[in-house]
Amino acid sequence: MRQDFRLIRDTVPIETVARYLMGDPVKKMFRYPGERTPSIKLYPGTRSFHDFGRNVGGDCIRLWSHVRQVDSGQAIREICEEYGIILDQPDRMEIARSIRRQEQEKKRREDEAKSRRKMWLFAVERAKLELQAVENVLETARPLSDEWVFCLNRKQRLEYQLDYLCGVEK
Repeated sequence: MRQDFRLIRDTVPIETVARYLMGDPVKKMFRYPGERTPSIKLYPGTRSFHDFGRNVGGDCIRLWSHVRQVDSGQAIREICEEYGIILDQPDRMEIARSIRRQEQEKKRREDEAKSRRKMWLFAVERAKLELQAVENVLETARPLSDEWVFCLNRKQRLEYQLDYLCGVEK
């Protein structure tokens, strides 16, 4: 049983358990379920937590049992079920590698989402700037001149592009 505690404590990141049980942090602290203000702080360097509202702390197993209000044995069983850990499996290092791979894949997906958002913001800002420039030309150009007609068409295309990028349906 002691090996099971050590295996789970060493392989399952406390951040993963906290996000699974309580969602995303607010100002680097987590909310205990049903509370309005965050009171649980994680210490990833020591793989521990402290709940300042209830004066409770410990490792990822203690966090699970604290939030789910179960004993440590039940917490271990639930963690194993959630993360696919088989405790009698002879190659326990494979479990650790599997969890690390899952975490790396999740991080990669998050990084891709951030990158897509960054590219989207850049496209929106570029379109807004060009639209502003075209509107400035429209104000100064002679109506129905070639320049004015070109800018009017370009303005319409940019407005459609911004509507598309921002998900506005007409």
